[in-house]
Amino acid sequence: MVSPDPSNTICLDGRTLEGGGQLVRNAVALSALTGQAVAIHHIRGNREGKRGLKKSHLAGVSLLAEVSESEAKGAEVGSSSLHFFSQNQLPNGAPDSPQRHRLLSPKPIQPEYNIHLPTAGSVFLVFQALYPYLLYAGASQARPIRLNLTGGTNVSHSPSYDYVSQVLAPNFGRLGLPRLEVQLRKRGWATGPVDLGTVTLLVDPLDLPASPAGIDEMADGETAAEARPGPRFPSVDMGEHQRGAITKIAITVLAPDKLVRPEEGANGRNKGSRRPDAWEEDQRSSHLKRDTTHDADADADAAQPETVRQFLQNETIAILSERLNRLPASLFDHKPSAQGVSNDPVPIAIHTSEQTHHLSHVYILLVAHTSNGFKLGRDALFGVRAGRTAHSRAKKSKGKPGESRETNLRRQARRCVDGFIEELSSPAAPGSHKPCVDVYMRDQVVVFEALGRVDQGPGKGDFITREDEKDWSLHTRTARWVCEEVLGVRW
Repeated sequence: MVSPDPSNTICLDGRTLEGGGQLVRNAVALSALTGQAVAIHHIRGNREGKRGLKKSHLAGVSLLAEVSESEAKGAEVGSSSLHFFSQNQLPNGAPDSPQRHRLLSPKPIQPEYNIHLPTAGSVFLVFQALYPYLLYAGASQARPIRLNLTGGTNVSHSPSYDYVSQVLAPNFGRLGLPRLEVQLRKRGWATGPVDLGTVTLLVDPLDLPASPAGIDEMADGETAAEARPGPRFPSVDMGEHQRGAITKIAITVLAPDKLVRPEEGANGRNKGSRRPDAWEEDQRSSHLKRDTTHDADADADAAQPETVRQFLQNETIAILSERLNRLPASLFDHKPSAQGVSNDPVPIAIHTSEQTHHLSHVYILLVAHTSNGFKLGRDALFGVRAGRTAHSRAKKSKGKPGESRETNLRRQARRCVDGFIEELSSPAAPGSHKPCVDVYMRDQVVVFEALGRVDQGPGKGDFITREDEKDWSLHTRTARWVCEEVLGVRW
C-alpha cells in the first residue's frame, strides 16, 4: 500500500466554518481529481453528540477511493481523521506549484456502480462526493454512468429525491454541466419506521476532446492516450447569472391519506374542512397534476372526509397564495392565460401529489420557475404529531403537546412557505444581485465553479462577483475555503 507523503499533503481542519460532512466530501472529491493528497483532522469536531465519520460519509469516501484508485486511511465509522491520496501522487512541493491546478488523466471506470447503505442515510450526500469524479472520468467511455443507490431518499438535513430531480439537476444543466437524470425506484424514509429506498442516477460525462493529429508516441514515452487533452469542466461564473422573474410555482406534497379528523370517519363528510371544493378545483385545473392515488371522480372525493394529504395541499396553496400577493409585482413575470384570470401573481400548480403510508412520512416542496431558466426550491420533512424540517438544515422541532393534526399541518406548511417567500423576496445589497439559485443549491455549485477555473491556472479567471454575499450560507463559505486550500483557486 502506498503511504502519503507528508510534504505533499494539504491538511484541513474539519472544524472550519460549517465543519460538517460537506467539507469531507468536497475535499476527497478534489483530491481524487487532482492527485493532491489531503489529510482532514477533527472531522465534525464541532458537532454535538457523535463526531467523526458517519456511515453515509464512509460509503462515499470508500467508493470514490475504489473508483479513482486512491487510498483512504482512517476510513472508519467514528474516525476523526482521514488521509485521502492517489496512488499516483504529485511530486514533492506540489502544494506550492502551478501543477497543483492540473487534473489527473482520467482512469477508465465501470459503466455501473451499486451502493447499498445499511441505514436510511441520504443517498444524495453519497452522490455529492462521487459526482465530480464520475463526470470527469466517465469521459473516457463516452456513455452515461449508471449509479444505483439504496438508502434514504427523503432524509432530514439532506437534499430529497424531489429537490434533486426538480431543482438541482435542472440547475446544473442550466449552468452548463452535462445531463443528469434521476430515477426513483422506491422512496426511503429516515423518519418513523425506517424504510430503505432506491434511486438510479444516469450521469452523462464531460466531453473528451479529440486527440491532436499525428501523435503516436511522445518523446518521454507517453502514449497518445496519455497525451490526449483531458475533459474540461465548463466555466461557471455565478456573477454573470441572474435568477430572473418568477413565472410559475410548482408544489409537491407527500402525505398519508389518513383522515385529518379520525373521529369523523364514520360520519361521512368532514364538516370542519375549510375549503371542501379546493381539491376538486385543483384536480380540474392543474395541467401539471400527477396523482398516482386518486382515480375516483373529484365530485366523489369532495364528498368524503378530508385526508391529511388533501388538507396539507389545500393549506399550502392557500398560505402560499396569500403570501405571494403581498410581494412586489416586479418579482413576477406572468402572462394571463385565455382560460381565466387568477388572483395569484403567477400560476400555482401541483407537480406531484403522492400518498405515503405513515404519519411521520410527510413532505412539502415548493419550486419557483424563473424567466432565466433557473429553479428555486424550499422543502420541509415532518411528521403530523412531531414536525421536523428537512432541507432547511434547521434544528428539529417537535409538535406542541395536545396540538391537533390540523394545527400541526397548518403550522408546518406556514413555516415552509415563509422560508420560500424569504428566498424569493429578500432584497440584494446595492450594486449586487441575489444568486441565481436558492441558498441550499448555492453551496453545491462551488466545486464546479472552482473546477471550471483549473485550466486557467493561478492568477487567471478572477471573475468579478456581483452576487450578494449575504445570501451565501456557511456551507457555501466552507466549500469555497476547501477549494482554495486544495485547488489554490482565488475568488
